[in-house]
Amino acid sequence: MDEKTIHAEGVVLRTIDFGEAHRVVTVYTKEFGKIDANAYGCRRPRSKLAAPTLMFNHISVDLLHGPKVDMIRDAEIITYFPITEDLMRIAYASLFFEIVNQMTPLNQKDEDIFFLLLNALKTFVERNPRVVTAAAACQFIAISGVLLRLDRCVQCGAPVDYDCAVDVLDGGVLCRDCFEHAVNSLPFTLNARALVDDLIAFDWNEQSHINVRAEPLRDVEKILVAHIQSITERPLQSLKFLRRIRSMPASA
Repeated sequence: MDEKTIHAEGVVLRTIDFGEAHRVVTVYTKEFGKIDANAYGCRRPRSKLAAPTLMFNHISVDLLHGPKVDMIRDAEIITYFPITEDLMRIAYASLFFEIVNQMTPLNQKDEDIFFLLLNALKTFVERNPRVVTAAAACQFIAISGVLLRLDRCVQCGAPVDYDCAVDVLDGGVLCRDCFEHAVNSLPFTLNARALVDDLIAFDWNEQSHINVRAEPLRDVEKILVAHIQSITERPLQSLKFLRRIRSMPASA
């Protein structure tokens, strides 16, 4: 197949440095979905690609689409989000971006995911990054079609309208009877279920208020991480960085 130049609008999901001055850039584009492309020489001080190829940027990009590898020919920043000025925002945004990167295939277009990334970036700057990550992750899982079943027992189908447990391997909640035989389950309360509903319904444009309490949020986070890692079958590396940041003293 001959090389051709394609134009796209995207969000930089991940970067990996290689060689003395090069970078592999993963961009989630509106037009083509996720793309990996080489940005040759972008780490040189005077390279016009140096700034646009950094994570969390919303960019316009020209790609040389080749038979083996794509190459970034030109890129410009459309929107810069000052996430990198705060370590906690970096940590939570990195976690959400890793989730999207791990769970999306290359070259599969989904504009809903592109706009979710863009809306999350805008909101990371203004609101609690922990809550933004939870909302973005819940909505991403719903878009991807792998949302856990939370209204009926995944084993017997009985309605579950009380505090119970979730088995991420089975894909949802367990009733009291089935819970007795569960091996790998996590607690799941009605308050946690209500929070999931609120996070999925969160309107990024309206910036609606969400009543978030600590305990249900912890339960939802544990279940999200376990569910995602059961699907991808690999750990989320960004969690290590997040835990280090959260353990730092307030004056650090």
